Amino acid sequence: MPHKNCSTKISKEHYFSRSILEQFDWNTATLDGFPWITKNGNKPSINSMTANILCERHNNALSHLDNSAGDVFRELKLIGNWKNTREFYITSGADFERWMLKTLCGTIAAKLIKENVNIINTYEIKNQWLDILVGNENFSGTMGLYIEGGIGQEFGFEDKFSFSPLFNDSNRKQVIGASFIMAGLMFHLIMENNASHIPEHWRNPFRTLVFNLPNKRKRGILFSW
Repeated sequence: MPHKNCSTKISKEHYFSRSILEQFDWNTATLDGFPWITKNGNKPSINSMTANILCERHNNALSHLDNSAGDVFRELKLIGNWKNTREFYITSGADFERWMLKTLCGTIAAKLIKENVNIINTYEIKNQWLDILVGNENFSGTMGLYIEGGIGQEFGFEDKFSFSPLFNDSNRKQVIGASFIMAGLMFHLIMENNASHIPEHWRNPFRTLVFNLPNKRKRGILFSW
């Protein structure tokens, strides 16, 4: 996935962050839309889920995005298991948003997204996406991170991570984003300025996820922007 100011050596990395893969139960994990997922749900080992995606310079420079996403996943699981002792966990919303883009670009670069059950298509990673990923440009318009849900909605926390690409139409000719399920919550990334693809119950931007737990306890995640 070459871009500006790349170093000469390409590094092998996990297209799904190792910091997340090491946390969830492989017996309940769901990974959708990839050629190596068989009908009976067979999955590869964590160590094999790598590809030559970024150069060493950019891989090292973006590694904090993986750590940020791993921390969010861990905090959500702690909240769901009622084990979180602090009221709020503070994290960077911008880093989490860019981690979603990093994951999307990684799966495209590794040719893991299928047009249909028989064809693995070579989808486009736009130069604008790479500029946003490395911090040279900001998300604009309707692009960026969304969460599905609203005030008063009940969530069923699960030890689960799921990824699904979003397409511009039923023909699956163009990838426009991705959906992520983390511990039962659904996050979406939209990478085009077209509001028609965004349902009304998706919220953006958002700053705080607050959960009402038993015994009138409140726990949450504060996204700084």
